[in-house]
Amino acid sequence: MVKIIRWTKEADESFLEMIDFIRVVWNDKIVERFVRETFDVLDAISESPELYAARGRKKVRRVVIHPNVSLIYKINADHIDLLLFLDNRRKPIKRKF
Repeated sequence: MVKIIRWTKEADESFLEMIDFIRVVWNDKIVERFVRETFDVLDAISESPELYAARGRKKVRRVVIHPNVSLIYKINADHIDLLLFLDNRRKPIKRKF
């Protein structure tokens, strides 16, 4: 069963920050590729939510979209919440999920 994907405010903001960063450092062609790869991953998650391993007590899941970017998401009964896009090169910070 395909699940609906919901973007949290933090996921939306962090995704746009990634796009802005990529545009500044590289170019629009790389931005387009990143967006396409992201939505390919979202399609896969929607169809097979448990495709990636659960982590921690809150059972959030992490998928590496690009060596520099990961997506954190959580599966709910009727939908999937996108929680955050992470820059894998930054020092990890403690999150409440």
